[in-house]
Amino acid sequence: MSGTNQKNVEDLLLDKSFVKWVKNPDYETEIYWNQWMVRHPEMIQKVALAREMILRMKFKTAKPSDEAIQTSFGNFLEKLERETLGKSSRANSFSIYYKIAAAITILLISVAVVLQFTKNIGEQNNISEIKLIQKSTPSVGKTQIKLPDGTMVWLHSNSSLVYPIEFGEIREVSLTGEAYFEVVENIHKPFIVKTDNSEVKVLGTSFNINAYKGMKRERISLVSGKVEVKIKASNILSLLSPGEEISIDIQEGTGSINRFNISEVVGWKDGLLVFNEANLDQIFLKLETWYGVEIALQNKPMEPWKFNGYFKGQSLEVVLNRLGFAKDFKYKIEGKKVKIEFL
Repeated sequence: MSGTNQKNVEDLLLDKSFVKWVKNPDYETEIYWNQWMVRHPEMIQKVALAREMILRMKFKTAKPSDEAIQTSFGNFLEKLERETLGKSSRANSFSIYYKIAAAITILLISVAVVLQFTKNIGEQNNISEIKLIQKSTPSVGKTQIKLPDGTMVWLHSNSSLVYPIEFGEIREVSLTGEAYFEVVENIHKPFIVKTDNSEVKVLGTSFNINAYKGMKRERISLVSGKVEVKIKASNILSLLSPGEEISIDIQEGTGSINRFNISEVVGWKDGLLVFNEANLDQIFLKLETWYGVEIALQNKPMEPWKFNGYFKGQSLEVVLNRLGFAKDFKYKIEGKKVKIEFL
């Protein structure tokens, strides 16, 4: 054991007896260092600091063992001592302090690297152990889902939601298609919805996401609360307030924020098919999603459409009859295919 009485933090870190006492105490080291602190009460704070630094090198099972790390660290210190022997007093003093600084730096960096490595391994293990649930809806219809935290989700037709059987520190789900969320507030656990093109982060709020595959735009519409939307392609962040929606251009990776009609956007969860100043493409795309059909247009008119109306529990034929009367077209339904010819 070292016979030196006056020590600083660096000396303690380089003292193999001290390291052994902190990491693997036995009867001999316990008696020695407790008596040493009684004789040197002014060193207690430095001892506490040195202990904290060394204890950071204690690892869980996913990390290298204590014995392996202690051996490696001890070998390094022995090499350091050998290299500093036999030099002049001034040069030796400079070299010792230089190498001590280097030793501390290497120690701290090594601890940080191993801790991060272990964290990553732990996260990977946790991910592999998480059990996921996938809920999907058919081409026609919708379903209501209660998530593990009590959050309610209305899943539109031809959509799917993936979520864990139990949430951890972050409540995260993945969506394809369209869904309306009423998120239970929890300021300590953010709620994140991931789609192919965006990431929506909230604490407690209600909002709608329209993210069907093959569409040119994705829409996130906020009903209440606040949400943060990140566009994956460009890492652009946007904050929405109630009544605002962001329309994401999927190809360009950009977004524009506008006001929206709540009943038009989220009426579907209550069985309402709503059109508000809708153009031709918006109308027939919505009908395809609502009724699970493919619509082919012939003699498509050039003039812009603006149609207002709502339907509740009506068949496709009833909707097309009303539209055809207003916009002058005829239609033919053959299974899941619809042909529309403008007159």
